Amino acid sequence: MALKTETEYYRRMQDTFLADSSGGTQGALYWQLNSIWPSASWSSIEFGGKWKMAHYYAKEFFEPVLLSPYVDGDQFLVTLINDNTTTVTGELHLEVYGFADGFQPKSNRSLMVKQKPQSATVVFTEDVKTLLQRSSCVKAADCFVVASLIVPGSDVVIGVPNVYFLGAPKDTTIPRASMKVAAVKQVDGSPRVFTISVEAAAVAPFIWLEATGIAGRFSRNGHMQYHPVEDVQFTARSDTNAADLRRSLKIMSLMDVYQ
Repeated sequence: MALKTETEYYRRMQDTFLADSSGGTQGALYWQLNSIWPSASWSSIEFGGKWKMAHYYAKEFFEPVLLSPYVDGDQFLVTLINDNTTTVTGELHLEVYGFADGFQPKSNRSLMVKQKPQSATVVFTEDVKTLLQRSSCVKAADCFVVASLIVPGSDVVIGVPNVYFLGAPKDTTIPRASMKVAAVKQVDGSPRVFTISVEAAAVAPFIWLEATGIAGRFSRNGHMQYHPVEDVQFTARSDTNAADLRRSLKIMSLMDVYQ
């Protein structure tokens, strides 16, 4: 989360220059990419090639088109970052969820946005107090925002949805959600690509999937699950089958760590 927060800040600042001369940052590098021997380290990829949670996050916070929500003072803002060489147009969807309020959003907002190439601009601003009131959030830590950019007239997401915590999760009560792998299906007869359906009984922060004994990577991991069922793709390094992969899978979330 620290890498995500810092990198998004740098990317948002590419068209902004402050009085102290900071700003104009065109990107970011983080230390470090991979471990050169087996050990505990700052790397986002283990010595054997396994992706840590940080690398799954890096894959998303470096998306060329990214919505970056944040709070500055008493304002909630969303910046649209477009590193592509063409203009991007889409429908900004903002959904506010409660950690303990199920899978239905507490509020929704949407508007059309456009961003010129290789630029970053604030496309949405709202007073935090107003946002909390219209979403029936007793306090900021009870809720989180999901910002998505949708291709107009479709359900296709440009880039990835971005989740923003309005407060620290430690300052609210998050129910422990029961979770399970509902299904594992082979994709198009490929012996190495599978779709894993994850089922959760409640909102589950930082869901982590582990394929014990089967090397490979997931399409995403360590993510927020705010729908009853969500699909994750797994690409194995060598041939395997759905039954063996399912037996190898372990699943946990933030609430399994300290409850």
